[in-house]
Amino acid sequence: MEESVRAIVQGARDLLAERGWTKGAMARDGKGEVCGWNGPLAESFCLAGALLRMAGTEGHAAAAESIRGIHRVILREAGRDETLYEDEPDIISWNDHTAKSKDDVLSLLDRVLEKEGERC
Repeated sequence: MEESVRAIVQGARDLLAERGWTKGAMARDGKGEVCGWNGPLAESFCLAGALLRMAGTEGHAAAAESIRGIHRVILREAGRDETLYEDEPDIISWNDHTAKSKDDVLSLLDRVLEKEGERC
């Protein structure tokens, strides 16, 4: 895994651990209302929202273009079809329908970071 991509995945993991996780929206504010993943009111994020936030705010512009590649690595570790659908990326479906808790998401990201670290 490229270092900039690894930084996005690690940053997303840290963001979710520190700020919170959600379903059914890319991000929510402190009242639980849907808001933009890149906005100042965002306090909790879905997996995709956290990845986008880190790709967009950590100066990883080139890595942001490879967000689909990050999705494929995560989906592969989750045991899901790596196909991404235009109308609903499967990582969002996994977050909203398969993951049952923030711990599920953090555990998945930990496994991705561990396995990808072993490949370096």
